[in-house]
Amino acid sequence: MPLRRCSRYSLEDARGDGFSPLPNVGLQLFDVVTVTDARAEVSSEVYRVRGIEETYDTTKDPLVYGQRVGLGGK
Repeated sequence: MPLRRCSRYSLEDARGDGFSPLPNVGLQLFDVVTVTDARAEVSSEVYRVRGIEETYDTTKDPLVYGQRVGLGGK
């Protein structure tokens, strides 16, 4: 699961508030995910998905389709 450009600090925030990857319609609550991002100095760290917020708005141009994912403990 790719993280946007972030630092170790923003990954810590992702555990609380979440982060916004490219939308993944197969992601479910409590899925186990492995996160690797060299920019954040994270390599194969395992987390559980503890929250998913999806945004889909066809009234805007361009179309809005996004996802915010909260990470929890292993």
